[in-house]
Amino acid sequence: MSQVVNHKREAILQAVLTCLLGGDGEEKLTIANVAKRLDIGKSTVYEYFENKEELVKGALELAFERNAPVFADEAEWKELSFRDAFFRFVGALIDSTLDNQKLETLTHHPEVAVLSRETKRALKRKMRRMVEDIRRRLAEILAKGVEEAELAGDISPTRQETIEMLVFGVVMSFGDPVRKRDRQAALDDLYESVKLLHR
Repeated sequence: MSQVVNHKREAILQAVLTCLLGGDGEEKLTIANVAKRLDIGKSTVYEYFENKEELVKGALELAFERNAPVFADEAEWKELSFRDAFFRFVGALIDSTLDNQKLETLTHHPEVAVLSRETKRALKRKMRRMVEDIRRRLAEILAKGVEEAELAGDISPTRQETIEMLVFGVVMSFGDPVRKRDRQAALDDLYESVKLLHR
């Protein structure tokens, strides 16, 4: 797919996201509203998407991709110390959680509720893969801590699960829009707590 096609497709999906999130007071999602928002014809939208369900699915996938925690590529993060990798990764998860408040709105939108069962399953599989990737990266970072002798190497599976739950619990706590938290203090305390538990 060419860069121009990708750019046009992403612009259409962004317009769908804006409709779904109620931007500019326009909450109703129609092909006509999407086209109008971009100042293009409806036929142009149909060049990229067969129907509204494809539009909504594509928009959700784009939102997931954008809200997945951005982290250094494998070669880059392996160069980081355990401490730096931990702070960078968990910080990215926290930032992603703060952004995901919009995703919560999307997942409860009526247009999403009427997606076919097959489409919902495909989206759930995509989300599960994303969570598995996050868990795998956390395990790799903790293994880095063991290699650097910052963490003990022989902890029980229960202790490993407890550490994972602690990390994800702190990350998820940033999703509460009412409760304001000190990001750096939370990261510092979490790092020290993981080190205490991982010995």
